[in-house]
Amino acid sequence: MNPGLEANVKAGVAAFSLAAVLTAGTGTTVAVVGPNGSGKTTLLNVLAGVVPLSGGEIVVNGTVWDRPADGIRLTPEQRDLALVPQNALLFPHFTVVDNVAFGLRYRDRGLSRRVQRDQALAALEAAGLDHLADRKPNQLSGGQRQRVAIARAVVTRPSLLLLDEPLSNVDAANRHQLRETIDQLRPPGQIQIVVTHGRLHASTADQVVALDHGRVVATGTAEELGRQRKIGWLRDMLAPTD
Repeated sequence: MNPGLEANVKAGVAAFSLAAVLTAGTGTTVAVVGPNGSGKTTLLNVLAGVVPLSGGEIVVNGTVWDRPADGIRLTPEQRDLALVPQNALLFPHFTVVDNVAFGLRYRDRGLSRRVQRDQALAALEAAGLDHLADRKPNQLSGGQRQRVAIARAVVTRPSLLLLDEPLSNVDAANRHQLRETIDQLRPPGQIQIVVTHGRLHASTADQVVALDHGRVVATGTAEELGRQRKIGWLRDMLAPTD
């Protein structure tokens, strides 16, 4: 495996402490699972630079993003990543295409507005949403808003894409479609870290990392972890359906 992400992180938020090791090869997907309050979203926020490290390091494609011992800490804006939160957090006064173009405007100020719009429209077309380009977020369904948020994130082609339960606000009928949208818009070599509560996303990941109380309690494929017997909640979440 070509290690694109090497993270050994220690961080604290209020009374909660996180201590986790996470490695992901270039072009791979890691699913992070765990009970509520286990530290999944905190882990994403640490990788994104929203929560500072108290120890350890984050290295992406050979570049140190965070290493407190050496006084290195890139800001979220300096990191080649995009974060899609549980709620799409679209700008309500922007149209769909302007929401997607904002990602480009924010990350690459050298692009003209015309090029930004053209690239945003191309991302929306890939997501099957180009016909909604001129609508406002309040005119979309929850699933459509989530797909717009994903298009806004991936249009910048980040090295690291962080997805916090991307299917949680989408009805069952549209989950497969949203999962396909994420795959279709993925650039080569991108590392994806996906927080999920379900087998759908975990079963297609290259690796599953199970968190509990801020610690990694198991790693492996969804099939391997679904057949283990030591951690009941993990077995119930990932057990094969066949």
